Amino acid sequence: MHAAKVPGARGDLQLTGNNFYGTARCASWPNSPAFWCVVGATIALALRIALFDWSILAVQNFPNHDLAQGAGFFAINLHSIRMEGDIAWWKSNSFNGYAHYYQTFLSPLAPTPSHISFLIVAAVMRTLDHFHVVISEYVYYVFTTFVLLAWCAVAAFGWLVSQFCRQPLAIVFACIVYALSTIGLWDGAWFYFQEPATFSFLLGSAIALIAHQTRTRAILFLVAVLIQVASINYWTLYNLFFFVLFAGSYVCFFPTKARAALSSLLALPKTATIPTLAVCLLWISMIGSIAVEQGGRYTRPIAGGEKYTVQAVIKRSHFMSGEKTIASLGNPVAMFRHANENPMHYARYVGLITLGLMFSILLLRRDRIAIWLAVTLVGTAGIVFAPSPLIWLWAHIPMMDRVQHVFYFYANYVAQVVVMIAAVSIEAMLGRERSFRIAAYICVALATAELSVYFALASGLDRQYTERVIWPEMFPMTSAKREALLTPLPPLSRLTFEGGVAEALPIRVNIFPKNIFLQRNEVYALRGDAALLNEGVAGAPIEFQPLGGGRGPISFVAQDWGYNSFVFEVDAPSEGNLVVRQAPDPAWRIQVDNGSVKAEPIFYGLSISIPVLKGHHVVKMDYRPLARQLYWPASALLGLNIAILLSGFAFRRELTAKPVQPIQVG
Repeated sequence: MHAAKVPGARGDLQLTGNNFYGTARCASWPNSPAFWCVVGATIALALRIALFDWSILAVQNFPNHDLAQGAGFFAINLHSIRMEGDIAWWKSNSFNGYAHYYQTFLSPLAPTPSHISFLIVAAVMRTLDHFHVVISEYVYYVFTTFVLLAWCAVAAFGWLVSQFCRQPLAIVFACIVYALSTIGLWDGAWFYFQEPATFSFLLGSAIALIAHQTRTRAILFLVAVLIQVASINYWTLYNLFFFVLFAGSYVCFFPTKARAALSSLLALPKTATIPTLAVCLLWISMIGSIAVEQGGRYTRPIAGGEKYTVQAVIKRSHFMSGEKTIASLGNPVAMFRHANENPMHYARYVGLITLGLMFSILLLRRDRIAIWLAVTLVGTAGIVFAPSPLIWLWAHIPMMDRVQHVFYFYANYVAQVVVMIAAVSIEAMLGRERSFRIAAYICVALATAELSVYFALASGLDRQYTERVIWPEMFPMTSAKREALLTPLPPLSRLTFEGGVAEALPIRVNIFPKNIFLQRNEVYALRGDAALLNEGVAGAPIEFQPLGGGRGPISFVAQDWGYNSFVFEVDAPSEGNLVVRQAPDPAWRIQVDNGSVKAEPIFYGLSISIPVLKGHHVVKMDYRPLARQLYWPASALLGLNIAILLSGFAFRRELTAKPVQPIQVG
């Protein structure tokens, strides 16, 4: 006799048999849910590339919507590693420079320097460079974003779904719908894949541990926590409400298992938990120092020059109405009717087949898993409409004034829960008679075909809008631009602080070559006075101002020129001040002839004034925020901790409860 699932059985019962996989002991790899997550993600990624993303990977076109922005951060960081062995903490390409690290760590323009994917790609780049295989920074960006992280995002969602769907077809279905529906479209428009991948992996690992307590699952949860904590950005904080709702409601439905999961974590060796906690605290301290050092120094302007505030954002609540909420989940033509109104915001379709499967759950399955998902769906839909208590909480979460749509983007989580419920329906159909099993395969085939067409058409429409409205200065892709993107960035020019990167990297977005997304407060204060702003940022890179007054260019010889430090020689004709066209920042460490000096802000806080005596001088400017001292040790400890934890996979044994016995049928 084979153990099988009893229709209507409680969702927390252990099931085994020919088509179900026990969680007390892992099945062989080809028969495990994790294997089908890999298969599903690979199929989904192949479909995305074949339908649209191939042109981005082949550098035949620029990425859609916001994803071109990430290249301006990622490529600069890789180039800086190549040039000076460190990421770019300062960038001189915008109004005399800005704290590059503040945005690259805390914004979701991925891959962020704190994410494990960035660290791996940077290590691969350095290794290949050592063997004279030099690939352009931009190619690394599109591969990391549209292959590595895109695959991880789909696989992580499949991993999450596999915690309550064990049938291979259900897992593959969830992966395909995720990649080709509104979820994957939004990931490829502004979510950047990194945070969706990390967040789904954390949720899936948490649910896996609660569902069944093994050493492997406890260790995997710690790995997920490490990756998420290290890569915290403002999307992470934005997603907290869904995490609390999704994981919290699961705990409420399965309280006994939740207590057992906590016990399993406490039962882990202290050699695993204490280092993990220490590394998490180190990363939190480092990221916190970034927010403290730079959080009050920048302003995000909006249309009309108004300062970006929580109150200004809340006024946009009217933006979330009608087809821009969850009403378009079953409307494939909404974005095409609004082709001239940022159509990707109307691309919310999950497929008629998916919606039909979601509603069929009422007939196919009514256990605790189905009820939990239904409750989560209703709760997430409620968040979308931003009720007043949640608005109050949102307004008091740090950095939420960077997100202009309040809970508008939670429609993406509504779509994800819809796909989860549809996958549960597929699994229920596969557990019934032959006609239901055949219908399940037909549904998956039809959903794949339908969403493939939708994905291709929606992506094409978004490209047209991106080219015409969002980044018209960057498009179209030309042979000269393509050649530049395929060529590694050259060493920085020593004629200007900017280094000539803008000419070498033909990305034209609101963070590159000039960063107008976040502006230093001094720049924002002068937004209405072009003459004063120009006086502070225009002119020779270095000028000399005698004590008696006047100012003029002075020749200099660059000894060392990078993103984070500048060393140059000057001959001062008299006692006075060097006017350096770099923005003042507390993290600058400035030396003249190996002696520290205190620089003063000049020209409305837009430039630096360095006192010098008459004669020859060597001036060194080194940008050293606290995070720069912590970053590489923290990165090394992150990688080491993850490697040690993953080595624990060799020890597969129960930590708490004994395996639940299968239900014998027949």
